[in-house]
Amino acid sequence: VSRAHREHPLTGLNVCVIDDDPEVLAATATLLRRWGCEVVECVSCPDSAVGCDAIVSDFDLGGPLDGLDAIAALRTLEGWDVPAAIVTGRSEPETLMRLVGSGIPFLRKPVHPAELRGLLTGFALGDDTSQGGEVAVATPQ
Repeated sequence: VSRAHREHPLTGLNVCVIDDDPEVLAATATLLRRWGCEVVECVSCPDSAVGCDAIVSDFDLGGPLDGLDAIAALRTLEGWDVPAAIVTGRSEPETLMRLVGSGIPFLRKPVHPAELRGLLTGFALGDDTSQGGEVAVATPQ
């Protein structure tokens, strides 16, 4: 099979997107669907397993749980260590230290689509190097 005819690794990847902002949630879901992903949209942590292959969660979810809590809860519901990423606009040292300490990769807002696509492709290919730490490229201050 020629390279041009192979499916992209994101085709059929089931991604749970968690964001309390309906517009951001819809925009992210639309982008992922364009890339061939199946998307489960959630405004907060789901109450039951959704059969996801990956999780992308905003950090601030407007409630008692933050994105790290939601990922931990959903991983428990799914019964396995689902690859996950956090999206955040936060820059406080305490928050960033917590994110780094979690071992879950995070992307800083505004997220560049290529960064998200690369991260999800790594998840789809089982690339363990896509776990842990900040993924976003350095931006000028």
